[in-house]
Amino acid sequence: MICRWIYSTVCACTAKLIPTTDTHPVVLALKQQFPKSIRRYSGIVLDIYFDHLLMQHWQQFSAIDVKKHTLFNQFYHDLALLHHDISPHFSRVKTGLLRHQWLDDYEQLDACSRAMETVEKRFTRPTEFAQQAMGFIHENSAGLQQSFYTFIQIYLGTVRCLSVNLLNRSISRSR
Repeated sequence: MICRWIYSTVCACTAKLIPTTDTHPVVLALKQQFPKSIRRYSGIVLDIYFDHLLMQHWQQFSAIDVKKHTLFNQFYHDLALLHHDISPHFSRVKTGLLRHQWLDDYEQLDACSRAMETVEKRFTRPTEFAQQAMGFIHENSAGLQQSFYTFIQIYLGTVRCLSVNLLNRSISRSR
């Protein structure tokens, strides 16, 4: 099933990309612009907002000529058919993805606000994280978008290289 290969590829890529993403100069510079009150959560804000920008501009970054709604419908269908417990975390994410199907929602900025409110509920101390984060996004959207465009080009190039390497290793093992 393609969903299992995609998941294992995404996991492998993510494991290599997350440390690089969090320490990338573009991301580090952006984190420093956040107000001190939410700076420790700036990585979460950037992750959510960059997902939003990716969904808004999907066709510009998609390597295949397919509507994202069609791709997401196929993804959710394949995910529902996947009965392999990869990990407890994956099972929780899978359940949430199937229940809420939020990937398409990220195209709307309101989805970012809802996502940040959900994150805020996990904090042990009361905070106005979601409100402050969305305020920061509104005030700095032009700079954030420009940084996103710079960063995403680098990120996608890295993903392509990692994917090709993983595919080549998979092909070599199957021989």
